[in-house]
Amino acid sequence: MTELKDDLNRALRSVTFGDAPVERAIRGGRRLRNRRRLTALASAVAIVAVAAGYPALTRNAASPPPVTGQTPSPSHAAALHRDPAITSRPGTDVANSGVIARGTIGGAQWSVAISSSFSAHDQACYTGFVGTGTGPAARSAGQVVSTCAPDLASLVAYAPHDPAGIVGATGNASGSTTTYDAALGAVAPDVTYLVLRFTDGQELKLIPVTYRSHRYVAWLAPASMSVASLSAHLGSPRADGGQIMTAVPFDAPDGLPVFGLWLKSSQAVPPRADGVIGGGTQGGRVWAETAYQGPWGTCFSYTPGDLECVPLARLGTTQVLGGWGGTDASPVFGSAAPGVAELAITLSDGTAVGVTPVALGNERLFAFWIGKGLWPTGWAAFDTTGKRIGTGSVVKRIGNGSSASGSATPKPGSSSVG
Repeated sequence: MTELKDDLNRALRSVTFGDAPVERAIRGGRRLRNRRRLTALASAVAIVAVAAGYPALTRNAASPPPVTGQTPSPSHAAALHRDPAITSRPGTDVANSGVIARGTIGGAQWSVAISSSFSAHDQACYTGFVGTGTGPAARSAGQVVSTCAPDLASLVAYAPHDPAGIVGATGNASGSTTTYDAALGAVAPDVTYLVLRFTDGQELKLIPVTYRSHRYVAWLAPASMSVASLSAHLGSPRADGGQIMTAVPFDAPDGLPVFGLWLKSSQAVPPRADGVIGGGTQGGRVWAETAYQGPWGTCFSYTPGDLECVPLARLGTTQVLGGWGGTDASPVFGSAAPGVAELAITLSDGTAVGVTPVALGNERLFAFWIGKGLWPTGWAAFDTTGKRIGTGSVVKRIGNGSSASGSATPKPGSSSVG
């Protein structure tokens, strides 16, 4: 049965899917929230909403040369920025220790471990450590971060057709001035290994290990080091089949890298573009919503360190996507289909807000301010002549304010948009 499942996963990944509907991405939990979490040894753990040993590696003729698992010599860029050399290796005795991965950062040791009970419904946490000494880093006194979820399944997960899902947190060890990023990844059954590339040229080979019947990888690095990409080599747990899917993260200032959109080499990479898609003054307060399109999909940011990303190659339909409205007054954002010149967004109190989409990369995006306690309920789209060319409804999502999706409901004689 396991081999059959692996074969099915490989077959699904061999198909190049078109842009998934935005609603499916949102419904499947693929809209990603990211907030830089600063934690110290004495700080309370944060709750997030969103686990066998070293496998023998074999490869066929179609596979690229294997990554050794040891970090190559730092590049010239690393010397300029004084990035420390990093190594990584999978944890051992994972079932008992929970250590997913460990390694070194310069002269210091690091490790990332999961802790949970045998019950599937008990709280689960992952913790990053940095310390010195000859023993495992997990036994040193330098806890960097500890992040928890209600259960192991919600600690980290991967979306259908994706090779991995990544979560991260940032913190400092007690008494240390260095900030570190600790990441944990859930890995699909047909992933042999992953390669993490930093912008300074260093690479880490991440070998999945099994904990409580789930496969995981992890890494820890100084927050000053930027991640260039994460590539998943597909095949089976023990054999690289030659297929590769790569995720380029969105790395916002004062934020953790966000991994969401995985692409095969044959797929077109979205263009890079960024700009303000809405803004103004509300109650004497200036606001602006900024969008960032690129290989990660499209990310939206209203306040520094907090963003929301939609991991699709292109937002080409009319949708109210989300935001931080509902409980607080704040912006809501969305996308518009080609040909839409203006939108009228109906709110829960019966009023309407007019918005003009802004061209960004190969997308057309918008943002508007929404009052406290309100949420969008529907939209109508108009072309340059003022003719209504489509309508849609918006679903309020519990716990996410005005986060929404649209379903087109065209009037007779008009075309649906979105």
